[in-house]
Amino acid sequence: MEGRCYLSQFVPAVDGHVVLESVQYRGQHVGVLPSGEIKDPGRTGTGQHAQFILNVHQGIKFEFVGGSVVILESCASGKTLRSLHGKAEGIGGRGAHAQWKVHVRRPGVIALQNQHTPSHWLAIRDGATIGNAQGGPYCEFTVKESDENVVLESVQYRGQHVGVLPSGEIKEPGRTGTGLHAQFRLTQHKTPEEVGYDVSRHMAGLNLSSSILSMFAHGNVVILESHASGKTLRSYHGTAEGIGGRGIHAQWKVNVRGFGVIALQNQHTPSHWLAIRDGATIANAGGGPYCEFRLLTVNDNVVLESTQYPGQHVGVRPDGSIKPPGQTGTGKHAQFKPILHQQVYLQRDAQPLSVT
Repeated sequence: MEGRCYLSQFVPAVDGHVVLESVQYRGQHVGVLPSGEIKDPGRTGTGQHAQFILNVHQGIKFEFVGGSVVILESCASGKTLRSLHGKAEGIGGRGAHAQWKVHVRRPGVIALQNQHTPSHWLAIRDGATIGNAQGGPYCEFTVKESDENVVLESVQYRGQHVGVLPSGEIKEPGRTGTGLHAQFRLTQHKTPEEVGYDVSRHMAGLNLSSSILSMFAHGNVVILESHASGKTLRSYHGTAEGIGGRGIHAQWKVNVRGFGVIALQNQHTPSHWLAIRDGATIANAGGGPYCEFRLLTVNDNVVLESTQYPGQHVGVRPDGSIKPPGQTGTGKHAQFKPILHQQVYLQRDAQPLSVT
């Protein structure tokens, strides 16, 4: 039976070293004794036994940064991967059909949304690579590196990869390994800022690149003031409203779920979480996957995009009523000014979460 992996987070330590603290068991750290034996995590603080030197392996020229737009040039055909009339092809140029917006679903897992037709996503499903999927789990890929190129492996079908033949035809994913046919040269066409986003390029909770996003470190409590209503987002008797003040109904504890992904827990009623589910924004969810949001920034405000329903956002109208998430883009109705109500420090002998 496969075991469960409990998440850990980076903790800033001393002398430029990193410490791994368990998220599930606060105060317990990965530790190694001088003999090389693993130390009991409950007896490991943030001293020498817990400290590691972090070496970053040389990676590809551009990362798959959430919110960026990329072009994938096939190493086999010399042309780009495109979606034309919903069909995936390896004979593209550099126009909108061959441009893909990156959505980071969780660490190391991405989905690619076509820029010409935003309702079309790249996917591997039923033994084929398609260019007109709808953004669900079949659109998720694990990013690999091979010979300084990128390879896209299906999350749903392990060992199956997006592949292109020298003719530009799409190769059967079940017959595609990680060789030349699966390899793509990655070009960043637009940065997140150029497409209206400023997504953190660091693990959430470590050393965020934006002073706005840094408020959303794990354990912090934030207040979200709607740009449209001028009031705050609150949970009142389990109903989401955009007419709040700054009291406990409008205070949300941040739970970091992954790379740029958070969940918000109401401080008045800790069993109530903000969520988008079944076409509605609700404030009495139980903390599951529908409560997970991708953090975006637009015009110095934050936008909360559902990870389960990409393209759907928490929205508030000027009168404070909640706007249907499926009708909410990243404009004024989706934008919130974050206010840091309470900042959490990791522990007494560690440095606080960095706010730049």
